[in-house]
Parts: sequence; C-alpha cells; structure tokens
Amino acid sequence: MLNGTCHTCPDRTYVGPLTHECISVDCEAGEIQVQGSTSQDSEDTWCEECAPYTLPNADGNACIDPGCPMDSKKEKDGTCTQCPEYYGPDAETQTECVQESCEPNSIIGVDGKCQECMPFRHPNVDQKECIFDVCGEKSILKEDGRCEECETYKRPNDNGRECISDECDLLTQIKTDTGYCEDCGPFTKPTEDNTACFPDTCVENQILKTDGTCEDCDEYFHPDQDGKNCIQCDMTDRYRDIWTITGDCFTCPDYTYPGPEKYECINDQCDDGDEGREFQLRNGTCYECPEDTYPDQASESCMMDTCDDTQYLKENGKCGQCEFGTFPYANETFRGCVNNCPFGVPENNMCPCPDGSMPEHGWCGQRGGGGRGYGRVHVWGR
Repeated sequence: MLNGTCHTCPDRTYVGPLTHECISVDCEAGEIQVQGSTSQDSEDTWCEECAPYTLPNADGNACIDPGCPMDSKKEKDGTCTQCPEYYGPDAETQTECVQESCEPNSIIGVDGKCQECMPFRHPNVDQKECIFDVCGEKSILKEDGRCEECETYKRPNDNGRECISDECDLLTQIKTDTGYCEDCGPFTKPTEDNTACFPDTCVENQILKTDGTCEDCDEYFHPDQDGKNCIQCDMTDRYRDIWTITGDCFTCPDYTYPGPEKYECINDQCDDGDEGREFQLRNGTCYECPEDTYPDQASESCMMDTCDDTQYLKENGKCGQCEFGTFPYANETFRGCVNNCPFGVPENNMCPCPDGSMPEHGWCGQRGGGGRGYGRVHVWGR
C-alpha cells in the first residue's frame, strides 16, 4: 500500500513485510520466478529450476527451448554446443552429436548426415569425400566411379564411360584389339571370329582368289605357279599336242592327232578290212591305196601281189586263182578266169590279146598310160 492506495507489485517482485514496498526475487542461473498472489508475502513468489535442455527467457519468468543452430546440440543447462566436424545433433531431441550409418555409395557430410555420391564417383577410404578413379587408355569409368578395362576388341568411347566397337563388314574386315575395323588384304579373308585375316587352304587344282577363298580350276586348266590364276599349257607350235584334264600339254602318240578342241587324241577310222583300201598313217589319218594295190599297215605302204600264169590280178592288188582248165584274162571291163579265149587259142596257159600279143598275167592292153607287170612289190607308202 502506498499513500493508502493498493498497488499490484510487478513481475519478479513480491509484497514486502510492511506491505508498503515490492521486493525483487533474485533467482539462480537456470531458474525462473514463479509468481503467486503479489498481495501476500514472499511465499507467493518463488524460483523454479528450468527443465533440462531449456533456459529462462529474457524476462526470467518462463523456460524456453534454446533454439540451437542446426550444427549444434542442446546441453542440459539449455546452452548450445557445436558438434565436431562430421557429426550433427540427433534429429529427435538435438541433445547428442551423432553420425549416421551410410550406405556403401555414400559419404558422411560435415553435418554427420549421409550424402550419396553422384554417378561416376565413389567414397574415399574414410568415407568423407566422393572421388573417382583415374582410368588408363583402355579402361572406362563406371557409374560407381571405378575403372574397368574394356574387353579385347573394344575401346572406351569419347567420354570414357562406355566400351564400344565398330560394326565391321564380316566378309572383308576384321576387328582390331581396340575395336576398330580393318580391311583384309588381297587374297585373305576374315576368320570366323573376325579377328584375323587368313587365306583359305586350297587343295590340288584350286586357285586362291583375291577375296581369300579357293576356287576349282575348270577342266583342262591348272593353277599357275603362284596358285592365283587358272592357266593352260601354251600350244604355240605344238601341233600334235592336246590339253590334259589338268591343262598340261600331252603329245599325241603315233597314229593319232589332236581332236578339234585339243582335249583328246583321235584318229581316222580307216577301211582296212579284207577288201579295204586304206592304212593308218602315223599322223592318224588314212591313206587310200590306188587300184591294183592293197594296204599293209605293218609296213605302212600299198602292196601288190605277184601273180603266176594261173592267176589274175584283182582290183585290190591280190591274185585270183583260176581253176584247172580255165585261163586268166583281164581287160578294162573284165577280170577273171575264162573257159575259152576271146581271141585266138591259149598259149602257155594264157589267152592272147586282141592284137595277138600275150598278156602279162592275164592282162591285155595298157592301163594308166603304159603296161604294168604284176608282182608282189612295194608300190608306195612310207
């Protein structure tokens, strides 16, 4: 009471013993003043300790949360303490400095929380920094940040993130160890796995083509010395030669000659039977013997028999025998044996000729421009 008038004591004071003054309440650190009825004595105002992790407000009449920064924890006295590096306050109470347990591809941030590494990076040994490996020229950087060597026949792409290889022509190209395409040289071809150039292995009578494959030579041809072209023996000035099935030259044996296509030795079919007039020449052709001769193959000549007085010369050059009591007689139109002489009487078993002369072995008159005597003689041939 002041001047007989009642007044209400302000906060953090209480009514003094004489009720004419307000006395302040001094609380300890961490305490707040609890206000009772200020019209009573000090028992109505007292100090009360704040709960752990809180502190008095500026007026000292309420306990409040200290509102610590994100990198700090609350102490029991309500103060804030910064967490050490790579630690942070727990999310629930913010009263402890903790560190999260991170996945293999994450690092611990300075705030103690896990941070996933970006693609193509991985945590370092102490899991506090995201790093990537430095790859060699044949390796790529994988999404986990580590290097992996490209398999044979592949190479890293331009950004070093993928192993690639060129698409090659399987018929003419091979793939190098680094995945590039390379043309096979002449007379070679890619192997089945397209990693090397080799020619096919050719067998007898085959040639190697420019594409590396083998090809059979046609009949009557053979490979040249290099085995790359099919050739034939040169027939220049080889008039009696033929080509064998392999294209080599072969000289036709005696009594034959090359066929029209020079693939076989042939000969003419001679009329060499009993009444035949031909024999085979060494060049394979037939020679026709003239009238009054016959062929003799052994001597390769035309022969004529020598007839006696009882024989006449046949057109084939051989003697015909007259029977007893008949006489040999021949002229331009007749050859044979007669019972009676056409002119005169027989003399020495021969009929006289029309002019009275005696025939030679039954032949009257001249043939071919002159008389011919008959005998087994070598007329012509070889």
